[in-house]
Amino acid sequence: MALKAPQVQGEVITTPFSFVATSEALSWNGLEPVFADDYNLRVIYDAAHAFGVDCHCGSLLRHGDLSILSFHATKLFTTLAANGINAEMSELHAAVGLAQLPVIEAAMAGRRAVAAADVERICGAIRAAFHG
Repeated sequence: MALKAPQVQGEVITTPFSFVATSEALSWNGLEPVFADDYNLRVIYDAAHAFGVDCHCGSLLRHGDLSILSFHATKLFTTLAANGINAEMSELHAAVGLAQLPVIEAAMAGRRAVAAADVERICGAIRAAFHG
């Protein structure tokens, strides 16, 4: 839907290290995906997995000129819709998403705890391999 904004036209630089739907969405909207490194360019950020992700400067969604989320069933915040590219959502799917809002912070905290434990295990394995 964001790709239909009037100021988005012509070539759009994207990464080849993304799901194929990123480039397909551009093509389907009459835009030409160009794979290149970014320098002084407008950036549409594929933030499909970035719901609730923070970095040292705040939300990861602040990167790029435009960030696009996904609410697919495999994401942290989901509407259980698998519509993909057409950006349509039924009232039922919207209600599923809204019902998650009161518990989303707890879900994110759970994922952060798992990630921290994973990092500690990886660091422990590295320490053991080099200092063990």
